Amino acid sequence: MFILLEQGKLARRQNNLQQAKIYYQKVLAAGRKNEYYCKALHELIQMEYNLCEYQSVVSHCQELLSLEQDFNKDINFFLGMAQQKLGIYDQAYKNFQIATESQDFDTRTSGYYYLGNLQFLMGNFDEAVQSLKQSLKGEIIPRNSINAKLISIYLKQGKYQEMEDLIRTLKRDYKDIYDDAGLHIAELLLAKAKGKQLKQRYKFKKRGFYEKVIIWYFSNDDDFCYRWM
Repeated sequence: MFILLEQGKLARRQNNLQQAKIYYQKVLAAGRKNEYYCKALHELIQMEYNLCEYQSVVSHCQELLSLEQDFNKDINFFLGMAQQKLGIYDQAYKNFQIATESQDFDTRTSGYYYLGNLQFLMGNFDEAVQSLKQSLKGEIIPRNSINAKLISIYLKQGKYQEMEDLIRTLKRDYKDIYDDAGLHIAELLLAKAKGKQLKQRYKFKKRGFYEKVIIWYFSNDDDFCYRWM
């Protein structure tokens, strides 16, 4: 069983997710008395999530949580994310909240990020802002992902001063980790929202490229940014 588990991990590193899944399923087929059952189930959940098999993720997360408490801190993430993908927001909300109450610092701060994303999708913008600010205390979630979400929330709320202040702070304090194009686009969106005349340096010529940047910079925000272009 150990060899099958290691073969699954190797296939995963080679990005052969389907083959990795097969190896883990072979370990599970040996039954729960097998000492590698929980480890294989944990690995399988990650493969299924990456393969967008969200219903299977939910089922296997619930099984693992009933068997092994040691996996709780990250399994709640996978369970919550799968439930969010399936539109089961109330259950996803509970699982992300469990993560924010963890004694583990990384788990807690990451939990706030996922909770903030869900609150954003639910239209609870003020709550989302508070959760995302809490997630900035950690180091697991990239700061640019968190701040990009904050910028998009301020834009959607019409809180242009907060948006402008954040952009100014990022340009001053974190210039080395932020893409100039992304910040310029944020300024472009802010200027259009406020009805201001744009300066020539923000009239981008490579429209196709910058549309791709918008998709990245405002990820998980559907297509609302495009109406500002």
